[in-house]
Order: sequence, then C-alpha cells, then structure tokens
Amino acid sequence: MSLIAEFARTARTRPKQIALLTEKSQMSYGDLLDLVTLLDIELHGRGVRPGQTLVLDRARAEFCLAMALVLSLRGLSVAFTTAKQATEAELAFDRVITSTPRDDVDPERQIVIEQGWFSALGSYPPPDFERLGGGGRFITQSSGTTGRPKLVVGTEEERIGTLQYGAGYRGVSLAGRRFCSTLSPWTGWALSTNLATLLQGGSVLSLTAEADKLPAYIDLYRVDALATTPAVIGRLLEIPDAGQFLSSVRDIRIGGSLMSPEMTREFAEICEARIHIGYGTTEIGPILTSQIDPKAPPPAGFVGSPLRDDLDLRFFDEKGALLPDEASEGVLGIRFTDPARKRHYLADEEERDFILTGDILRRSDLGYFYVGRIKNIINFGGNKYALETVSAALETAFPGRRFVPLVVPDAKGLERLALFYTGESELDGGELRRVLEKDFVGITAIHLERLATLPVTATGKIDTEALHRRIAKV
Repeated sequence: MSLIAEFARTARTRPKQIALLTEKSQMSYGDLLDLVTLLDIELHGRGVRPGQTLVLDRARAEFCLAMALVLSLRGLSVAFTTAKQATEAELAFDRVITSTPRDDVDPERQIVIEQGWFSALGSYPPPDFERLGGGGRFITQSSGTTGRPKLVVGTEEERIGTLQYGAGYRGVSLAGRRFCSTLSPWTGWALSTNLATLLQGGSVLSLTAEADKLPAYIDLYRVDALATTPAVIGRLLEIPDAGQFLSSVRDIRIGGSLMSPEMTREFAEICEARIHIGYGTTEIGPILTSQIDPKAPPPAGFVGSPLRDDLDLRFFDEKGALLPDEASEGVLGIRFTDPARKRHYLADEEERDFILTGDILRRSDLGYFYVGRIKNIINFGGNKYALETVSAALETAFPGRRFVPLVVPDAKGLERLALFYTGESELDGGELRRVLEKDFVGITAIHLERLATLPVTATGKIDTEALHRRIAKV
C-alpha cells in the first residue's frame, strides 16, 4: 500500500472536511488532492520523471504535505531542506523546487513555483490515486548525534510504518481531532505527525510566521491536540491569562527536550489537557511516551516507556560497544526489528545496525530516564547544535576573540548558553544576539563574561569546571 493510496482512501470519505489550516488559508481533503494533481502535472511538464531526486526549498505546510504525496505517487526522492543544505551534504539532486530563483543553483536545475499555476487548481482530472504510488524516499534534516546537520534517508514503506504511531500519544486517536504541531512542517517529525493525523481523518493546523500568536490560533480553530516543546510551554507561561486560549486542548504532547516537574505543575494550573511526554529522534520517529499526572509528576528526567513494538532498544558504552542485555544504563541505541525498515544518514559509509542517539538513558521499572549526553551539544526544543560549531561561528563573527560556550539551565530548566570570551574590549550583547539568532534557532546566552585569560587544567585543556564555578557564584 502506498502513502498516496492511503490518503486518497481517507479523502474519499470526507472530501469537504478541512485537512489543513494555516495563517493564510484552509484546504479540504479534496483541495489537497487537487494540489497533488496540479503539482504532479506542473512538475512533469518541466521534465520531472519517476526515480528523480528533488529538493523542496519551500517550508510551507501545503507544499510539504502535497510533495510527500507526489513523492509517493511518482516514486520520487524528495529532500525537505534548503538547496544550500542539500549541496553542503553532497546530495546528488536533479531539481530544486523553490518560490524564489536562487543564485547558488544552475537555473536549468530550478523549478520556480509560479502564482499562475494555482489558477488551474481543481480543473485537472486526477489520476487513479488508489492504484498508483509506492517506492518513494523521504530525505529530512537532522542534527544527528553530533549537533551538526545531517540528512536522513528513509523509504516510503518505512515512513508508513512509523505513521501508525501517530503523533506519539499512547492510546489516543486523532480521528476528527484538530492537531497542531509547533515544529516547522519541513521537519521529519512534523511531516510524520501531520501525515498521521490526516490518515486518521483529523485536521492539521500548521503555523510558521505567526507562531508567536499560537494561543490565539489554538483558540480560534479550537485545537484539541497539541504537540510542542518545553521552550514553547515556557513562552506560554509568560503570556497573561494564557489559559483562556487553551480551553479546547484535550491532549498535549511535550518533547524535543526535558520539561521540569515545576514547569509541568505550573502549566497544569492554566490548562486541563492530558499531558503526554515523550522521547524520539528524526532518525527513528517517536520511541518513548507516557501520560503523566501533573499534580504528581514523575522524577526529573523521566521520558516514558516504549511506545512501539517494531523497535529494539539497547545500551552501549561511550565508545559504541554493545553492553550486556542486563545493562540498565548507557548510550541508547535503536534499530528496527525488521531489518528491511532502516533509515540511514546520507553518504554514511558505515553500515549501521543500531543508530546511537548520543543520549545516556537509564531504565527502571517505571520506564526510561534521561541521564545526560556524551557530546558537547546544546538542545533547545529539539534544535541541537555542537558547542564547537557555536564557538567557531562566534569567532568568525568577532575576529580576535576566543569563545568557550557552556550549557547551563535557566530558571525554567531549559538549556541555555553561558559564554566566556577573551578580547581587548567588552562584547556588544545586541550584536551577539543577532549572530546567535541567525545561525542557531532558539539558542540564547544568559551569561556573558570577558576574561583576561581562560582557565586551563594541568593538561592544557580549558577548565570547564572552573568556569561553571564562576557561573554558580553569580
């Protein structure tokens, strides 16, 4: 069974039901199939053929969902990322689909979406969706275990298998529900959750430029299932009377990073929704989940129990060696129990049986707990960046200085940066924020300190413990 056939069967029973809501438009199930037909015809007319690899350099929800279905219809490989990222990852692509011509891609390899296309929406006869499709590939971006962007490749068949686990809720059907994810519709996680909602017969609210107005949109469209991160929860808690906008929400899934028990209790005071926590990866999808009692939240670090029966979870040591079956703590490694269902990193020369997350977890009778990570990475709402990448970007932006970034929690327990640097003068905080906002989504510095010299250990390495002690004294 192909993804397009599954969607077409669902759409056939509810063609006029709203499938997608955005800041600017709404589309029914029938409208979405019309868009698939239109894009299929326009792309074919510009030389796209089955088996080719395309880059969708456009992060709008309607295009992401429609191209996921065109991918299935014609057996295409589609990378949901920027042309720049695809080129840097050495992806061999045939064409780039974009709304604005790009200077860094040969014009002959670009397909520019034109407004005039849409005047014909709904006027083309659709193909037999339920008899076609299959063999497509999804290529999505991940920060991987290193905090450096990678592209993850997965088959259409494997993606369909992941969709049966929906948005990561346990025992919750999305049929007839209004679901909203605060992640970009470009991401692999958002693609899966949005597609899963539609296959179950629900409606998707996807926000981009107006994401800061999330509470108002939730209230306006009566969203009753929400998937978000602790970072967004933190912003909601800062909005006066935010609870009045959240009365329709019945289930909320929180993932991407840990949320403190204190924040959980505080959020429960303004929203009566059932709170689901979870743990997952772009490489695999949702892995662990649990519904928790906000009045008596589990101990800090709890991330849930296994959601799926198609995964094998094992522990490894920090050098990547498999630990004995009885081990209860280590670096989490995951693989599909069916060896045919495997995602892999683009251009990964090493054949991987397990994908190692880089996160250290502990297993108990209650479930799994997050302990820490083996890499120098900051994680803010699922946006992961290597600290070495942060320091390199800052040293390029501010020549003549050396930067040492550390990960520290803020008052809500969210990961932030503490930045120590050397140089002849104090750094302008506003200029620093602009650099961070440009290259590192969501990452902010809550401690900025210039030192004459950086402390070092007896072996000549930066003494990070000494720097953490300086922060503790503030």
